[in-house]
Amino acid sequence: MAKLNTTREKSEWMISRMEEIVRHLEIPTSLKMYGIDRQDLNDLVAAGMDVQRLLINNVREVTPEDAKNIYLSIM
Repeated sequence: MAKLNTTREKSEWMISRMEEIVRHLEIPTSLKMYGIDRQDLNDLVAAGMDVQRLLINNVREVTPEDAKNIYLSIM
């Protein structure tokens, strides 16, 4: 493996490895596989925004709109 110098290179490598692990373990990557669809979106966002212990430690502020877009991307 080539030496990873930048934060971006290290981040991309880590994401790639995580994707490989998810594929290898056959972990579902869509909320639909868990029976969750768009009608559940508002409840998911509200519940996610209530988990402040996770949100306050995030490097970037996560707004309800951000959370909604994250859920939409995995539906």
